[in-house]
Amino acid sequence: MNRIKFSWVSMISSLMWFIEKIFFYPKLSRAYKSLNLIDNIGLGGRQLTVLDIGANKGQSISFFKRIYPNSRIFAFEPSEKVFRSLTLFVKKMSYGDVSLYQTGVGKIHGVMNFYESVLDETSTFELPNQNSRYLRNKNRLLFQNKEDAFNAVTAEVTTLDKFLDEKQIGIVDILKIDVEGFELMVLEGSKIALSEGRIGVIQFERHSDDMREDRYHIINELLLNNGFSQIHEIKHPFGNFRELLYQRLGVDLRDL
Repeated sequence: MNRIKFSWVSMISSLMWFIEKIFFYPKLSRAYKSLNLIDNIGLGGRQLTVLDIGANKGQSISFFKRIYPNSRIFAFEPSEKVFRSLTLFVKKMSYGDVSLYQTGVGKIHGVMNFYESVLDETSTFELPNQNSRYLRNKNRLLFQNKEDAFNAVTAEVTTLDKFLDEKQIGIVDILKIDVEGFELMVLEGSKIALSEGRIGVIQFERHSDDMREDRYHIINELLLNNGFSQIHEIKHPFGNFRELLYQRLGVDLRDL
């Protein structure tokens, strides 16, 4: 039975990824190309720097390496099982300048419960509303009940400010966040970098379903107060969620 369920989940995951590649990523690619980030850095300048928070199996690494082949990427994935797959994928693709970290990113530096889902794209540090319609439909699709939907494990977590300080990273051109409801905590742990204007573009998901409290207005206010403007909104081909891109305008990151 477990083998059948694993095969079913793998098929769903592969189908989701196939649909995203056809209907979502081309739109996201056009959005990033419209930003002219390479031109902003300058032909003789530094490498474009990407932080991939919630790297999963490397989908975003592939995306960014395709449009910014000379970029350097720092990718974070707290799940031990998924991290192994991520490591093998990056090695197989022979990507250069990709650093992987088996840790989460949030508001604190320490250890937290991480809730793993059989559909690992939806694993999270923050459990969703167990009685939500969205979760009930998901559980039906995966042939599981709500008690079996998530398995709690411990995972290391750090703050973005601490990581940037330790690695002596001055500028983050792109901060991509895909953390299933934990976005605000990531940004709360990035307040120094935000206030100093060291982040150029921020990408994160906004869910408009009943699975979690919608913290968009809090996040939006935080980013607006730090000089960002929302510049793109791209709906995913399934579910009631969309990708938001914010850019810090009026600041030349070459001068920092």
